[in-house]
Amino acid sequence: MIQAVRDIEVSSAAGGAGTARLSALTCLGKTALLRQDHESVNLQTKEVLLGLGLLHDEEHIRAYDKANFASLCAHVYPTASLKQLQACNDWNMWLFCFDDMVDSIGGRYEGKLDEMKRVAIDSLISLRYGVKQSEPLARYALHIRNLLLDLASERWLLRFSDAVEDYLFNGTFKAAQNHLHNHVAGVPEYIAMRVRDSGLGTVIRMAEMVCGGELPDSLWHDPCVLRMRRLCEEASSLHNDLFSYEKEVLWNHNPNNLVHVVMVNRKLGFSDAARLCIDMINARYDEFSRMAATMPSFGREVDGALRRFVAGMSAWIEGSADWQMMSGRYSSPTSPFVELVRS
Repeated sequence: MIQAVRDIEVSSAAGGAGTARLSALTCLGKTALLRQDHESVNLQTKEVLLGLGLLHDEEHIRAYDKANFASLCAHVYPTASLKQLQACNDWNMWLFCFDDMVDSIGGRYEGKLDEMKRVAIDSLISLRYGVKQSEPLARYALHIRNLLLDLASERWLLRFSDAVEDYLFNGTFKAAQNHLHNHVAGVPEYIAMRVRDSGLGTVIRMAEMVCGGELPDSLWHDPCVLRMRRLCEEASSLHNDLFSYEKEVLWNHNPNNLVHVVMVNRKLGFSDAARLCIDMINARYDEFSRMAATMPSFGREVDGALRRFVAGMSAWIEGSADWQMMSGRYSSPTSPFVELVRS
């Protein structure tokens, strides 16, 4: 793994930025006029995080202010009410907080799988059943549960909790094992793990609640809808791997990144691997768009809700890509992608 990272560093320094461009992503530049009411959401989330001790020093507070994660929600949930936007932003922040604790160099639970699982189980119990815990992330999960129960049914919350469980136990912990043991998965194996580790299954449930209401289980698992959900999860999680490549691979030496996985498995240089990854993502986004344009009718009583849900998934693919491009979170003077090179 160490040698692979060094090879990537050499490849990146050799000028890969000139030949692999993020602007080749076909999902970019599709976000409509951005809503401007997200700042109050950002401030309310910050107040909760401070109260829970999850922003525990000036460095964390500055990082939170700079990131302005509520602007991500404004990109990906353009039709949400302010209450819905608040719940979505708090959930996104729970994901970011957990990810930073387990997946960043110096994170509280980096390499400590037993501790990670304890925090995850406590948080899942609080979210699913409303049990009070002492762990700050579990207390945050309980806060989010209360927000969601003002917006959706107990039935929906249980299905959302199932998606969270899948994210944690079939995604995050497998990714943590890869990181701990410097394991580079095969490409299909990695993609299957990545869609879970990304948390996209949870935010797609949020899109259901925000955009379409609560869809019947028969419709949720219909092969056409299931395929579109998978395409949304894969396109969104894999384009994040492009933007986060420098941070995850070159800085954190994390093997869980599509560009790195393709480089190692296909024995490609950075630029060729990045172009292949962009082609893979574009193929998924283009198939999703074709399916959305030709979606069959499932009956008048559900067609409207389903169309809004599909539009919500499209907003996630497109809005998250645009946010990652413009937010500055993944920009640096040394980025191997020319569009992200900023002082």
